[in-house]
Amino acid sequence: MDKSATISLCASCDAAFAYHPELGSSQFTLDALRTGGVPDTEESIDIQDAIQRAERELKRFDPEIDRLLAIVFRLRAQKGAVEELLAHRRACFSPYRRLPVELLRQIMVDACADSALEYSAPAGVSHPISYYTALSISQVTQRWRNIAHATAEIWAPLLRVKLTNTMDREIGKIESDRVAMVLQHYFHFSRCTPFDIHLATTHSTWIPRQFGGNSFALDDIISTASRWRTCKLPYIQLAEIDQQIARYTLHELVKVEIVPSIMAVARDPDLKIVSFASTTKLRYWDGPIANTQLRWEQLTTLISTSRLSLAAWVPILQRCQQIEVLKMRVGDRHGGDALPAIQRVHLPRLAHFALHLADDPRALAYLFACFDTPLLRVLQLSAPRASGSDLLRHFREEGWPHEQFDAFIDRSGCTIRHLALQMLPISCTDVAALFQRLPGLTNLQIMHTERRDHLRGPTDVADPAEFFVNDDFLRQLMAVDGGEPAILPQLKHLMLACLFRCNLTLLADMIRSRVDVPIETLRLHLAESSIAPNKEFIAGLFAQVGKGMLFSQHQRYAVREQMKWLRGEDADDFATLGQFPDFWSS
Repeated sequence: MDKSATISLCASCDAAFAYHPELGSSQFTLDALRTGGVPDTEESIDIQDAIQRAERELKRFDPEIDRLLAIVFRLRAQKGAVEELLAHRRACFSPYRRLPVELLRQIMVDACADSALEYSAPAGVSHPISYYTALSISQVTQRWRNIAHATAEIWAPLLRVKLTNTMDREIGKIESDRVAMVLQHYFHFSRCTPFDIHLATTHSTWIPRQFGGNSFALDDIISTASRWRTCKLPYIQLAEIDQQIARYTLHELVKVEIVPSIMAVARDPDLKIVSFASTTKLRYWDGPIANTQLRWEQLTTLISTSRLSLAAWVPILQRCQQIEVLKMRVGDRHGGDALPAIQRVHLPRLAHFALHLADDPRALAYLFACFDTPLLRVLQLSAPRASGSDLLRHFREEGWPHEQFDAFIDRSGCTIRHLALQMLPISCTDVAALFQRLPGLTNLQIMHTERRDHLRGPTDVADPAEFFVNDDFLRQLMAVDGGEPAILPQLKHLMLACLFRCNLTLLADMIRSRVDVPIETLRLHLAESSIAPNKEFIAGLFAQVGKGMLFSQHQRYAVREQMKWLRGEDADDFATLGQFPDFWSS
């Protein structure tokens, strides 16, 4: 213990008492503690006089401190006023003051064009997160306010509102009133200008307003439906607002997206959507098709989030004469529907066709027998990740519908440039024969990484009814002696995410041999039980393809370490299967 911070209490045993230095700041106090004595009468009088003098002295400090603080406060206020005046005087020389009104208005329009008005209330957050550029611009100066209020375009941005569910009616009313004031301000100054609306919910289930759910001024938003240019709505809420929207004429609406919800679809699979039946400009529909009333003949993009039987699809497709992008899901939800008679479906403008075989393996051959698509360029075919045994059994027994596909190509006269096969059970032989009919193919994507142990057998044996990369496939892609490859001579972009049972040296030789039309983009994902590559092989592919090369293997593979070793960059640039970007526009 530090002796300088102790007081000796007993001379015989030298016992010590630790103390804080501030407690012994007076010699009188130290002497009193050492002796243990009590002040006598004379000393007590002196102490009382000292106490009274100290108390009188203390009373003089507070008024002086208050006076000085008031002076400091006044000086700070005067300094702030001078700084504000200085800023205003300097602002007189701002270049913006010399801008013509027309130019300043255009700057405001451009500033607000990509700035959405966002209101959301995540769980646990009492105040919504909001971004309102136009409102901020209108509060800069009186001149800016006048220009902003006279420019309707800046008040009609993309409007994102996240609807919140709360059982507390008081909190719900406060939130709703807050949002309503801002929305009404925007709606008033945007006048009749069309705008985009995105609605979302904070939960997977929507509580109707009559049971305590709050909808963030939903009535005010729906009242502007006649001005919607595009809208994105949650399926889970359509049952409540569909009839309300139907009261308005949606004469500006060109695009609709309905966000699916598994719980909502399971609860109300036959929801009837009628609010968009009278739209005259609607061109883009992404949502459920069953029980939906639309003007099919004016659509250019149709994306179905619900599956329909072929019998239900054919009458719709025959009316879609303007369709350019078609993504459909085929499945017989009720089961037992017989195939309709083959009817010709002429789609003169269709360029992009995507088909998802939910549970009806007959759909592929049937649609190839029906379709006539002279402008088709992109073909995407997919099956569920956990395909049922019926679909697998059908492709094992029937194989790829070569006859119907060949007739479809001859009848349409189309040149398919982009092909994607995702989880489709198709054999290597069928794939090679398919490519013979597609000499103009430039983009190819094959993704088949799912293991079906209940059907495949041993993990080291590839299922002959499913595609995998083998030596024969690579040799057919190889250009020999400067000539053209046996298949896909125009191929530029290749993505293979599947089982690799091949000599990997052949893969590198194939890439190197294609000189006339080189492979510009190569994306590989080696599924489980594939041949394991070494570092030299991967480094060689990167050297040949360059930045267009992306590689990953089964999750047991040390992708991150390989990435750092090969390229010396962050592992975020090294794609995994789920992160492969779409390269149809390449």
